[in-house]
Amino acid sequence: MAKDPAFLFYSNDFLSGTFTMDNEQVGKYIRLLCLQHQKGILSKKDMLKICKTYDEDIFCKFTQDNEGNYFNIRLKEEYDKRKAYSESRSKNRKSIKKKKVSKSYVPHMENENENKDIIKSVIEYLNTKTNKKFKYSSKKTIDLINARLNEGFVINDFEKVIDNKTKDWISNKEMNEYLRPETLFSNKFEGYLNITEIKEKTKEIEVIDWK
Repeated sequence: MAKDPAFLFYSNDFLSGTFTMDNEQVGKYIRLLCLQHQKGILSKKDMLKICKTYDEDIFCKFTQDNEGNYFNIRLKEEYDKRKAYSESRSKNRKSIKKKKVSKSYVPHMENENENKDIIKSVIEYLNTKTNKKFKYSSKKTIDLINARLNEGFVINDFEKVIDNKTKDWISNKEMNEYLRPETLFSNKFEGYLNITEIKEKTKEIEVIDWK
């Protein structure tokens, strides 16, 4: 299995946790988190290479293991949960292919608890982009996002759909109200996801025609 290229980032938690840091410290901290995501653990040399010197505000964000290596506990937990979720979905796909599935079976039903972090992240992103206050605990919203996840879509797909339709509708008084989960994440989700690519291809064709 290829290395997961991303990890969940909770902007509100990050802002709260770095409130007492200055901008330079925040930059060093986020670089260390990215490096941990790539390496798994950080050596003291890694820490000092980015921080230049010991910085209590930054170093206190990391825990040392028995070998003296550093790691951020929250990042490790999020990485492990995302990895377990990906492996679980992969196993489910394989098992479904090997057995006859009953009509009442909902694919990946057992993963709903693991999807909570993704659902929270998606709704936080939607609220940030649209300046609205949707709740990620809404059953209808949970069901919609779970349905798309079960179809194989990932968190980046949700963010792209939000970006695409926010760009189209945010300034339109009539369409702005449709920047909501039940519209964005329903049966037109795949169409909204690919709308940018379609527009770009159309522009390319127009340019070619003019030539």
